[in-house]
Amino acid sequence: LDNRGDYLTDAIYYDVKGQEIQRRSTNLLGGYEKKYHQYNYVGQITKTQKKHYSMYGNHTEVYSYVYDHANRLIQTNHQVEGQNEVEVSYIEYDELGRVINDKLHNKTATKTYSYNLQGDVTRVAGPGLSQYIYYNASSPSYFNGNISQLVTNYIIANKFCYDGLNRLLGSYYQWGSPQNWMEWITY
Repeated sequence: LDNRGDYLTDAIYYDVKGQEIQRRSTNLLGGYEKKYHQYNYVGQITKTQKKHYSMYGNHTEVYSYVYDHANRLIQTNHQVEGQNEVEVSYIEYDELGRVINDKLHNKTATKTYSYNLQGDVTRVAGPGLSQYIYYNASSPSYFNGNISQLVTNYIIANKFCYDGLNRLLGSYYQWGSPQNWMEWITY
């Protein structure tokens, strides 16, 4: 895989548990990538090292992951070229195990999550974006967990419709009152 060729190729190496421990692949820049994973005793990735080689230079990134007592991801850190590590994400959970806050970039910004009684996400709010997710508060209404509408703080609405098997049939997008965009899916 270190030779430059006409094809993009991947080679994946596994340990005895079937967990990916190394991946080598060619890239579009005429170089290659190496990715290494380290696991804890329950099989969760605790560290990933990515090495990028190309004619433009070599770069190394390291991601590290921290889990809580319930094996939920609570912290993701990122380090580039041996510089200071940055806390990319710190996740807080409620007593039901749902994400309520995701504190980003050394806790300088926060995404918050809200839920309905069924445990479905109803709102995601973060820096510069707030998105509301409706299941049965708009037309058409769904009471089975299907999303009927997404609305952002920019008054953008996406409405969805489903077939009898709850497969997505289509969506249409509105900016304000006129219908601006529509997409339909066939199975």
